[in-house]
Amino acid sequence: MQSDPICSSAGCGQYKQPEGPPSHPMDYKVPNFGMDHDILATETDEKVAAALVGHAWAFKTPESWEKWRNRAKDTDYNFDPKLSEDMVTNANSVKIAENQYDKNIELVQTQDDPCYSSLGNCLQTLPPKGGLGYPIDYKVPSYGPDPDMAATMEDEKIASAMIGHAWEFNTKKSFEKWRNRALDVQDYDFNPELSHDVRETEKHYKTAEDKLGSWDVDKTTTHMGYDYYEYQADRDRDAAAATQAKAAVQMRAAEDNAEAEIDAAAKGTAPALAKTAEVDVPVEAPPAKE
Repeated sequence: MQSDPICSSAGCGQYKQPEGPPSHPMDYKVPNFGMDHDILATETDEKVAAALVGHAWAFKTPESWEKWRNRAKDTDYNFDPKLSEDMVTNANSVKIAENQYDKNIELVQTQDDPCYSSLGNCLQTLPPKGGLGYPIDYKVPSYGPDPDMAATMEDEKIASAMIGHAWEFNTKKSFEKWRNRALDVQDYDFNPELSHDVRETEKHYKTAEDKLGSWDVDKTTTHMGYDYYEYQADRDRDAAAATQAKAAVQMRAAEDNAEAEIDAAAKGTAPALAKTAEVDVPVEAPPAKE
């Protein structure tokens, strides 16, 4: 939404290597005092703790990766699957039946179960006494599986032979392949306790803000290719130094004007006065006159 501040419309010239020798020392020798004492103590404590509990840390090994990886990512879950042909046909049949009988078909129970009354009696569903008025337990002839089911099973066998793949249901291999791996992680801690280093960092951060002012992260600036943050106290100090330097320059110019007027009066000429209001602010105030 904004222009990239790295380069201007004239090109990338503001970050070129400056000409001439650098104004600061480079490539100087830095003494090596060894590893930090806190790191040394931490490594020693870890070895002692590992020996006490009989457990050693294992990082970035095949075993540790398999144990702690996010198994939910193994399943590319489809949250909007396409309904099968049978489901689409069934939904259409339900709509046709509702339009034909002018009745809404509820497939989910939303009312009390009528099997029992509020008194706990199951009288309304008891079988009636005497004859039922219709035959029961009569023999039903078997004509084999439904032709549609038989054709589907035959088509499945042909398709398996064509592509060289057979369906596997309720086997250990199919269960391991298609199970919901997200259920393997059931004790995930969504509010973990912060470590000692993080708590110490927060404390130092607040102490620095109390001393130097609020840390305005949004006002990040770029300087020589590195990002750094400005504190309000730093900006106030720089503004005060600039104001003081400008006042010193104006005072120096006023003193020079006074001397120029005295010399001009002695010589009988017009004095050459400086315009103190247009004096630029230097980086540092000039030294005091002797």
